[in-house]
Amino acid sequence: MRHILAFGCVAAVLAAVSTAPADVAAPDYRGDDNSTCQEWDFLTGSSPSWDYFAPDGTEGITDNPYDPPLAQVTGDYVANTGPGPGGAWSDYTANLFIKNAVELDPDSFKKVRVQATFRDTAPVIDITSAGEAWTRGDSFTVPLGGGWSVLVEDWRGEPNPDAERITLTSPGLLSEVIVDTVCIPEPATLALLAAGWVAMRRKRKAGWVIVD
Repeated sequence: MRHILAFGCVAAVLAAVSTAPADVAAPDYRGDDNSTCQEWDFLTGSSPSWDYFAPDGTEGITDNPYDPPLAQVTGDYVANTGPGPGGAWSDYTANLFIKNAVELDPDSFKKVRVQATFRDTAPVIDITSAGEAWTRGDSFTVPLGGGWSVLVEDWRGEPNPDAERITLTSPGLLSEVIVDTVCIPEPATLALLAAGWVAMRRKRKAGWVIVD
């Protein structure tokens, strides 16, 4: 019985991994307040264009409480291609429209991580939104085998927008995309909050009376 249970647990883990091979670098903020996560496996497609009105990726990875994200892709769709389920887009332009938490604080910022599973040529990634400045951070590639790799890129937008458009373009193949976002206040704001908390604790301690 123990062997059966152990095999069942291993099979469940392998199934979870095989359904989301692009998820090689989940950010530490996934699941935090004001965060979103969405995955597209491109289970269906058509040429020359196709709209994905909601992510079709692994259940449990996709989580956006604000509004279903939208993907609009143009290119040539190739069915049953790639390390994950579904197909892949060749010679493509993919526009992802993602809504997030609304943060009116001008000192806030948005962190975004994009994981794109590709072959032949890595996609060029760009992020735009109304009135915000976006800067590219760390970027690295993780090989999956069979000529496929995952491009991982981090971005930062200031101040935090309530939505952004992420564009991926390449003459190569795109099999999967996972996008994580989170809205957080500036570190300076966090420092002020922490200082206020420390001051409050000191005031409370000063008013304490110790009775023997």
